[in-house]
Amino acid sequence: MKNLKLISTGGDLHTGGLSNKPTKINISYKNKKSVDTFLKYQTVFHNSAYDKSFPNNKTSKKAFDKLSACFAKLVDLKIFNSKYHFRTIWKYDY
Repeated sequence: MKNLKLISTGGDLHTGGLSNKPTKINISYKNKKSVDTFLKYQTVFHNSAYDKSFPNNKTSKKAFDKLSACFAKLVDLKIFNSKYHFRTIWKYDY
C-alpha cells in the first residue's frame, strides 16, 4: 500500500522557521488514523486560539490536552521526534 506524506505549512519546521523549505515526513498507511486524530486536534486548538478569552477558556485547554496526547502517540509511533514537530503546522501532501 502507498505511504502517506505530511508536509509543514507553518511553524518551526517550515520555510522561514528552522528550515529553508517545507519539511516532509513519510507515514505508513497503518498510522493514518492516529495522524488524522492529531491533525483534527491541531485544527481545533488553533481555532480555539482565536477566541478572545484564550488561553483561559476551557475549550482551548481541552484542545491542548488532546493535541498533546495525540502528539505523544505519534512520538511513540516514531513519526515525530522533537518539540519542533509539535510547534509546526502540518497537512497531508498528496
